[in-house]
Amino acid sequence: RVRFDWYERWLEQAQRMQPGTRMPVVFPDGKSTQQTILEGKAGPQSEAIWAYLSLGPGLPLPDGIGPPKGLVLQVTDKPMLLRTFMPEAGSRAIAVGYPGGVSTAFDAQTCRLSYGWSGNFLDAAPVWDGRGGAPAKLLGTKFWTAPPGCPIATSDSNEPPDFTALRKDPAYGAALPEGQVYDKPKQLRFDGYETDKDGLPTFRYRLDANETNPVKVSERPEPLRNAVAFGVGRRFTLDRPTGKGAWLLAGESSADPRLLDAKGNPLTLDLAALPVELPTADRLIALPQGGDKVILLAVTDAPEGTKWVLQKQNGTWRAMLKLPPAAKAGEVKVGVNVWSPHRDEAALLKEMLSAK
Repeated sequence: RVRFDWYERWLEQAQRMQPGTRMPVVFPDGKSTQQTILEGKAGPQSEAIWAYLSLGPGLPLPDGIGPPKGLVLQVTDKPMLLRTFMPEAGSRAIAVGYPGGVSTAFDAQTCRLSYGWSGNFLDAAPVWDGRGGAPAKLLGTKFWTAPPGCPIATSDSNEPPDFTALRKDPAYGAALPEGQVYDKPKQLRFDGYETDKDGLPTFRYRLDANETNPVKVSERPEPLRNAVAFGVGRRFTLDRPTGKGAWLLAGESSADPRLLDAKGNPLTLDLAALPVELPTADRLIALPQGGDKVILLAVTDAPEGTKWVLQKQNGTWRAMLKLPPAAKAGEVKVGVNVWSPHRDEAALLKEMLSAK
């Protein structure tokens, strides 16, 4: 472990060297995801980390982290990113704290934006204190949790993909029992992330990764908030080959969904014949989350012909966006705002939608 060649292999192939380890891959495929540091080159970056760790007990804490007082990370005027262990987002999680009190967790194993929370950012003490290895502690309250598994699936048919089967498939990032390694072709591959001049991250991954023409996906989360709600804006870019259809699993609920217009007024929704297809323009899907909680889904951008599809499977309702097959190869934009109002009340929902 003190040899440089062992250390380099560990950064690139931790799972192969110790199957089941919680060590994340620092340089996937030998490439760095940090393009603004040392010209984005994995070699110089690994040497810099080696030099830093060589300081032993005298090494200074990274910029932005104060002395150990619970190791609380506080967001100031720019987003803060931390690759760490996160509850319900796994050992390859990337936590993002945005100014204004909204944070998200991205699971790089399943390429899933796992959840959002409001309040303060993180206490990293469980990860770093002593032997560490425990998930970081959220310093706030979750306002939204995404369905398990990768949210995007491709399809060559008119039928919705079986998201339940995909989320259990190791080819799409599902976990294997401790000590086992998946050695078959992967259909989902995380390609890292990049940040813009304001520090906002965009996560990139590929579907059908083992095929000649994979579907390339990027997702840029954006924090949303007003006086009566918190939320996350999900901005996707899909680069698809000709003829390839795609589906986005936007939300789930154990209770019947509702349909609202752009002002929050209820609309008639016939759930008798399934699946239900609906237009996306000026339509919001309301998904009850238990108690007085609800999630509102609103499409902000989508290619022409995109539909909402509501389907019930094993007692769970799914709200999915169905994108038409690509008429020609190239990029399309898809945007969905996920709002979590403080309560499921008609007047409050209208106030949230009228806020600027």
